Amino acid sequence: MGFIQGALTITRMLAFDKYPLAPYEESRCDYLDYPVMVEGEKEITAVDNNGESEAVFVSPKTTATANLECKLSIEDSRQVKKVEDIVKSISTLIVGLTLTLSFKRFIFG
Repeated sequence: MGFIQGALTITRMLAFDKYPLAPYEESRCDYLDYPVMVEGEKEITAVDNNGESEAVFVSPKTTATANLECKLSIEDSRQVKKVEDIVKSISTLIVGLTLTLSFKRFIFG
């Protein structure tokens, strides 16, 4: 099991330019096209849950900043997943070898 996990991790590291994440994690920044409501440059009208309208401010600069922060968080997630997969591969291999050697007389015997 550890060998399979290790081979999969190494293959992912060699085959892809960036370590792959789950599809929903890879595409989560694609949905940040909506404006971020903050005090800023342009006033627009927004409707709240009660149906009342109120003036809010939208800053396009803030939307770009939110998109950049999202992409940076995806890169952080990518690095964390890579480290977790490496640790899981090595520890599973070590535990599997230890158990196999401990119980070799029952397994091979």
